[in-house]
Amino acid sequence: MSDGRATPPIRLGFAFGGKAAEHEISIKSALYIMSHVDRAKFSVVTIYVDEEGRLADSATAVHRLRDFLAVEAGDIFGPADRVPPDFADWLASTLPASGPGEALRLLSSGAVDVVFPVFHGQGGEDGIFQGFLETLGLAYVGCGISGSIVGNDKACNKAICSNAGIPVADFLVYLKSEWEEGAEAALAEVEGKLGYPVFVKPPCLGSSVGIVRAGNRQALREAALVALGYGDRVLFEKAVVGMEYGIGMIGNACPEQSALVEFGGCPGFLSFEAKYGPGAFEDTIPARLEPAVEAEIRTLADRVWGLLGLRGMSRLDFFVADGRPIFIEANTVPGFGRTSVFSKMWEASGMDLGSLVGRLVDYAFERQEAARPAAVVALAAATAGIAAGGE
Repeated sequence: MSDGRATPPIRLGFAFGGKAAEHEISIKSALYIMSHVDRAKFSVVTIYVDEEGRLADSATAVHRLRDFLAVEAGDIFGPADRVPPDFADWLASTLPASGPGEALRLLSSGAVDVVFPVFHGQGGEDGIFQGFLETLGLAYVGCGISGSIVGNDKACNKAICSNAGIPVADFLVYLKSEWEEGAEAALAEVEGKLGYPVFVKPPCLGSSVGIVRAGNRQALREAALVALGYGDRVLFEKAVVGMEYGIGMIGNACPEQSALVEFGGCPGFLSFEAKYGPGAFEDTIPARLEPAVEAEIRTLADRVWGLLGLRGMSRLDFFVADGRPIFIEANTVPGFGRTSVFSKMWEASGMDLGSLVGRLVDYAFERQEAARPAAVVALAAATAGIAAGGE
């Protein structure tokens, strides 16, 4: 029974930025989410990670984020009348009040209840930041360490899904050392096994960064060097002619599914500019699909979620070619900006962004509780019983 006292707000830390190529997209996603947070339910703490991967001090963060808002507010929020009037000042008030170590002190001292990582790409989406939070014993939104690693790695999740019978596009992966020692032999193998056109990708980046569609050997050679500029492996993927679709997933062992999105544009590759530029394609929600094909995507999505150990949230993307769904990739921290589809899919499913944030935080606490060793849970219950009996 309630004693009539107000429930204290949940202390929710938003961590974003980072050293990945998608640094600015991460900022846009985070600020857009934060503008929709229920301030009565959540007390927000901003944790900004700079381009070098360091927890920024408050002065640096305030300066960087105010400058960013001055230039990008229209892109983040849309027309000027949609920009929350107090947002910049409120944002500054959520930043740690002192020096470079304050953000770390807040995280390690129990001053934050749960963290929402809004990183895209390396250093934040790939399990590194999740491991840091696990070390601190903090609940956090999204996938755990293993799900983040596997979900963020296109080569890894394609191999796992392919071995389990999930349809994927034919692909080959080369280490940088293998490429440097035998590029011509590798080129010949790609041509022989995959043909043209072929997509060349850095395995662990998103937002179409570093992806090139190659139609001949010279383009293939140059694209491989582009991809290897982002890491130590290169992924080659046979082109699939078909439309691209996505499905949102939230939850833990038994996830909820959103309405499907049909990505705009012509069948084929959606570049970074096509996704985020001023002439970005319009997406269709709900997707225009035959019921049987949609049902198959939903079944495959559940299987992929389980196989990759995904938790919290993800967007799973598929091609449909000749009526056959083909798994493309998982996005364990999907974009949340004004033009991003993840929140739109959930809005079409009856859940606005503020409610979605609340649900994701609930799942974060649920996952943390489920991960506690049974002995610890039993001890906590026994302690609570002793305390109750002594009142």
